[in-house]
Amino acid sequence: MKVYFHARGALIDSPHFHYTFNYPPKGITYVREKNDGSDVILNMQAQRTIKFFAHLAKSMFNAVHMSAVNMSSVGEKAEKCKLIHSFNTIPATTKPFIIELESFHALFIGGAKDSRAIKKIQNTLVRKNCKKVLFWTQNAHDNFFKLINSPTIKKKSIVLYPGVPLYAQNRQHRVPTIGFIARDCLNKGGGLVIPLMKDFVESGRAKAIIVTDIDLLKENNKELYEKYSKWIDFHPLMQRSDLHKHIFPKIDILFYPGYSDTFGYIFPEAMSHGIPIVTVDGCARKELVSKFNGIVAPAILNEWGYLAELETLNKLDDLQLKVNMALTNILSCKKCRKSMSDCCYDSVKNGIFSLYNRNEILTKVYEDALR
Repeated sequence: MKVYFHARGALIDSPHFHYTFNYPPKGITYVREKNDGSDVILNMQAQRTIKFFAHLAKSMFNAVHMSAVNMSSVGEKAEKCKLIHSFNTIPATTKPFIIELESFHALFIGGAKDSRAIKKIQNTLVRKNCKKVLFWTQNAHDNFFKLINSPTIKKKSIVLYPGVPLYAQNRQHRVPTIGFIARDCLNKGGGLVIPLMKDFVESGRAKAIIVTDIDLLKENNKELYEKYSKWIDFHPLMQRSDLHKHIFPKIDILFYPGYSDTFGYIFPEAMSHGIPIVTVDGCARKELVSKFNGIVAPAILNEWGYLAELETLNKLDDLQLKVNMALTNILSCKKCRKSMSDCCYDSVKNGIFSLYNRNEILTKVYEDALR
């Protein structure tokens, strides 16, 4: 069966597309207008252009306290497919489609969730050609239905976590390594991560690896990079296959606050190697990381389950202390790390991030959609 995979925009920089196209359900062939095989945009200027126009659109709608519906036209190849699988955007089509949402606000362009946009989303998703609404997390599901009051849409909605392939489980190193991987280092918590990494490395308790856009980090805070590069092994951005081959196998603990993430694909990716997690509470964080596979440092959340004090987190001594304690506890207990590693690995092999389980469910969703 050919399924047209639809997303807004020509440049796709998401692990979801990588794992979707390279690991489809049995008997499914995914089609889209353009797929060059790349899964990470390494060109900084291209990233800047994308972010500029996204920020501009959001700012314009916020200025008038409105939002637009994230709806987009599908390409010509969709006509040759029986079904459309749309990600984070409503396809403008009369063909049968399912829609997959990372977060509840993915369908809104602009910050304000005005009543006209809400009504348009509801009227579109209740139609018969919308066969299923998939949410990445329970948080995304629950927040969506705080805005959209529709039993019809709720009836055809399910929570389906992304799946990732399983790799060899990491062996524990004599001196454990703390890892942090993020394109925008500072926006994802680098201001908290880097000084703490330095303390652990300097005391001989750990090694440290960071993979990030080094040029962007230097541009935003050159002193931070130069001050701590003596203790931390910095690597430039790389393709996902290189991460799995050269970086993840070296890491014993993933230290990733991920302040602005609505999901954080890095969590299941690290778990696919059996890497325990230390993170900060936020959107759906406790759905993804439990006491069995990592530690979630507490933080103040708003009514949507998002961080309430994002702009001040790096300055909170209390948070630094809690994260420091979490890292100390895991690093000092080899038995605990092994137990967490096993739980992480099982969550990808048999649990919520199992690619096999996800594809089994997706196959049934596709089949039901065409009946």
